[in-house]
Amino acid sequence: MTTARPSDAGPPPEQTPVGPRPGPLWARAVTEILAPAHLVIALPLVIGWRATWPDPAGVWWGLTASLFCGIVPYAVILAGVRAGRLTDRHVVRRDQRMGPLALALASVVAGLAALLAFRATPAVVVLVLGMLGALVVIVPITTFWKISLHAAVAAGAATALTITFGLYAAAVGWPLVLLVAAARVALRVHTFAQVVAGALVGALVPLGVYLLAE
Repeated sequence: MTTARPSDAGPPPEQTPVGPRPGPLWARAVTEILAPAHLVIALPLVIGWRATWPDPAGVWWGLTASLFCGIVPYAVILAGVRAGRLTDRHVVRRDQRMGPLALALASVVAGLAALLAFRATPAVVVLVLGMLGALVVIVPITTFWKISLHAAVAAGAATALTITFGLYAAAVGWPLVLLVAAARVALRVHTFAQVVAGALVGALVPLGVYLLAE
């Protein structure tokens, strides 16, 4: 009697049928709550608020970044789902990701241009530069391999929060990155290598941008 290897236990992530996806409840909850769109919308508001507190100007700059980096790309995905061009709002299928990612890249560039033109607070500008850098790396990888966007965005958020708030943020943020990565593997939408690669890109590229901006 032989024991099936994990790779034999079912279809690989690229071929997993679309529809209600089985998996542990905790993994589905983590995937929904800590979805990339949610983090990308919330993070600039937090960073902007911290950068100019008690002046509320940073929140407005953060809202601008949230609009271009999170709200617009997510709206495009939701529209694609409604139109039937995309199978789900997490864009599980790699072959459907290039269009939304290209539009996200264009939207982030437009947002960065707006922030620079109106001289936004530097903390928000650097955050958006980090997001842009990570996207520039992720987009070409996605043409041949389904690197994890959930892990990349979670790690990018943890990096930004650690730099901004210090060890307390790190103590909360990085365990959540591990939780997100574990959830994506548990749901069998990503392999271990894909979540590790996503987390590395999401953490190291923004970190490099922060170090260069100092």
